[in-house]
Amino acid sequence: MKAIQTPKLSIVIVNYGSWPDVIAQIQAIQTSTPFETSLIEVIVVDNHSPTNPPADRPQLCGIKWLDMPTNGGFAAGVNAGWHASNGQWLLILNPDVSVTGDLLSHVLALLDEIHSSPSTNNAGIIGIGLTNPDGSRQPSVGTFPTVIRGLMELFLPRTRRRYQIVSPQKFGPVDWVTGAFLLVRTRVMHDLNGFDTDFFLYFEETDFCHRARLKGWLTCFEPSLTVCHQKPLQNRSVSPMIRLWTRHSRLVYFRKNRPWLEFRIMLGVVRLEASIKARLAKAGFGSYPPEIWNAIHQLTSRFHQGTEPLGTDARDWAYDVVSKLDQPESD
Repeated sequence: MKAIQTPKLSIVIVNYGSWPDVIAQIQAIQTSTPFETSLIEVIVVDNHSPTNPPADRPQLCGIKWLDMPTNGGFAAGVNAGWHASNGQWLLILNPDVSVTGDLLSHVLALLDEIHSSPSTNNAGIIGIGLTNPDGSRQPSVGTFPTVIRGLMELFLPRTRRRYQIVSPQKFGPVDWVTGAFLLVRTRVMHDLNGFDTDFFLYFEETDFCHRARLKGWLTCFEPSLTVCHQKPLQNRSVSPMIRLWTRHSRLVYFRKNRPWLEFRIMLGVVRLEASIKARLAKAGFGSYPPEIWNAIHQLTSRFHQGTEPLGTDARDWAYDVVSKLDQPESD
């Protein structure tokens, strides 16, 4: 039987419909030395998945299962896991990240090194290198969004949008790191009152790193540690629902974190993009029906009026838009 002690690290896994990945992840974690010696705990937050959890999911000391009554979004899931945690650090972990070998032992060694060095006392958020399943490097570090950067991204391939082209080659501060594998001091979570639930999906980690910097915390990147992220957004097709949420979250980020003029310019850019792509979609071009771009155009008007949906209201807005695509037109 495992000895009961305060863990150093609490792993928070937010799940929505990825039970096979989560179970495989848990099986890998529970055989690691840090788990067997009670140095880590695992909290799985299920955001009201459309499928029921497996009946045989592991019920072990050190593993907590939180079944949420509704899908409040990624930020809400992270916050629920944080409130149920006991560790000095959190590891926010996507279900599609492969935890293999001695990775968790190396992570704990990194955290011990950070704690023992006066130069890293204000390191509050840590990211590590990500790889694709073929072993190639996956971008995981970005600069804070600006209007100029947003305009540049229109001409970049999807795999490079939001991310720096070249990741740092040694441990040090960066603007933000991806939420797929994100180490966070619990003190930072307390200082910021967790992740901002106005973001239903996407940009929440960028916002979190930005708010942490304003509080004096550094976000750092450790390239010597790597892990495989199997299904990043930039490597897969984007559904109409995801397209709605990414545009919504970008505008929320700019409204909250950028100067008023930049927000208004970005609002105009998104509005113009939606108008042009709606016309192209009506002419038979593009991957999305015109209704998606029309909805985004209408969303910019709501932001302009200050009546934009936030959090679960943004979820319901996107569901409503997409559900109408499947409804036949009345005679």
